[in-house]
Amino acid sequence: MKSINNALIALIVTLALPAVSFADLEDLSSDMIETETIMADSEAALLMAEETEKQLTHERAQEAQIRKQAQKQEQAALSAKKKADAQILANETKIKLARQRIQREKKRIADLQKAQAKKQQELEKSNGELVRNQSRRDQAMKIRGQEEQNLQKVVGKNKQVAAQSKKLADEMKKIEQTTKVLRLKLKKAYAQSRGDQAHHEKLIAHYRKILEGAHKHINELEVLIEVDQAYDQRLGQLTGKSIHPKQRTLSGLNLITLAQVKKSNCALRAYPVGHSQILGRYNTGEGVKVSKHNSAWYATVYRGEKAFVEQSCFQ
Repeated sequence: MKSINNALIALIVTLALPAVSFADLEDLSSDMIETETIMADSEAALLMAEETEKQLTHERAQEAQIRKQAQKQEQAALSAKKKADAQILANETKIKLARQRIQREKKRIADLQKAQAKKQQELEKSNGELVRNQSRRDQAMKIRGQEEQNLQKVVGKNKQVAAQSKKLADEMKKIEQTTKVLRLKLKKAYAQSRGDQAHHEKLIAHYRKILEGAHKHINELEVLIEVDQAYDQRLGQLTGKSIHPKQRTLSGLNLITLAQVKKSNCALRAYPVGHSQILGRYNTGEGVKVSKHNSAWYATVYRGEKAFVEQSCFQ
């Protein structure tokens, strides 16, 4: 490009030499130099422009490539976003289901806690009932211990009762013999006092009263024996021990006395224990046939059953 410019300048100078002066040549030379400088600068600028254009072309190609990559990345990002949105939707559905399950579990836990509290209350109630049953059992064991002691006393008395049984048979024989003697006496008295009928009737009435008293005495003894045997059976059921049937004699009736109650609302109990079953009550002034059971209790018969009255009722 520079050689072409120089050739043009030389041609112009050759053509212009015949018409111009030396001064004009100098000016022309200066103009040519300036023109050459400008052209050099233009050539340099043109080269720079070409280089810049190449660089711009390269940059445009890079930019196009970057845009393609960006479009691909954008498409990939959109696809990833769609996947992420779908995953988020699925996760939100799972979270919703999990929350529902949590609510159901919370409700189930609350129900279980209520049931546990109810069971705890029932357990506390059962424990209270167990304590009360234990107390009742201790009381029952105490009663049983006292009754076993009484039973030992009763068993100890069996030997005496057996001896008294023999004595009862002897007494019955004596009564029969006395009855025979009385009948003989009545016959003799009737024979001797046939003429005195009034005296005879008095004797008959007198001896009849004796016989009626003896029979009444025997009947009372039989009732006492039945009552004592029923009591022994009841005591055996309470203590769980077998008690052999016992005998009672008329000599035991000698220990029975008619006592007057001196205490109001006096309780008759099934056993000689202060907290045993109450069978009935006596009021002040009532007369009761009793026999001494031990230092604190008297025994009696109440409505066909053996009962016990505290000694303090007669003091």
